[in-house]
Amino acid sequence: MSKWDKLIVTLGLIAVALFVYVLATEQMQASYVSSIVRPASENVSEFNDLYGVISRGGLVDVQFAEMTSTDPEDYYFIDYTLSLASICPFPAKWATMNLVPVEGDIVVVQSSPVTIGPFVSGIVTGTLLTTNPDAERLGWIEYYVLGRLKTAVVNI
Repeated sequence: MSKWDKLIVTLGLIAVALFVYVLATEQMQASYVSSIVRPASENVSEFNDLYGVISRGGLVDVQFAEMTSTDPEDYYFIDYTLSLASICPFPAKWATMNLVPVEGDIVVVQSSPVTIGPFVSGIVTGTLLTTNPDAERLGWIEYYVLGRLKTAVVNI
């Protein structure tokens, strides 16, 4: 084997190793940071704004259930904060929080999608409107690495 052949084989092996590394590290770790329960009756303006959007059908694609009451006393906002830790050499783009609804959950209002840089942690937030503030939920963060949709699951 000539010197050039050895160089080409070595470069090919390095490229394969880098490809495997990227595939192995693009899955990121999600963790629960905090949740703050706020009665909607103490946030009437926010509740009325959200109720207006829901009643006009503005959230029909992401709404879990119909609102059975228009009284803010029946509802709670839960502000969730989750962390996404990257060990990938590429950024996680368009990261958003989602959750598996339980009985009483109405809708999750997403914060603006965030980009998590390579080898760092970032914060992803969302607000849930619910009648059941004490239930345990399963959440996940959706994000894109190199254009591929990925998810990281977390108990919230």
